Amino acid sequence: IPLSEFAARVSEVGADKVVYMICRSGARSMQACEICIDSDINGVKNVAGGTMGWIASGRDIVTGELPG
Repeated sequence: IPLSEFAARVSEVGADKVVYMICRSGARSMQACEICIDSDINGVKNVAGGTMGWIASGRDIVTGELPG
C-alpha cells in the first residue's frame, strides 16, 4: 500500500498478526508502522534499512507476480 494511501487503508493490516513493513530505505515503512500503532495495531515491525539494507546485508530478494 503506498504511504500516501496508508492512513485511509490501515484497516487492511491484520491486527491479529505480525506484519513486517518494508520500503526502499526504511523511512516510509517506519511511518506506516507509526500509523498502525496510532490505530492500535501493534503487531507491526519495520525492516530497518529497507530493501537497500536487506540486499547490502547479503539477504536474498525473491520476485514474482502479485496474486490476482
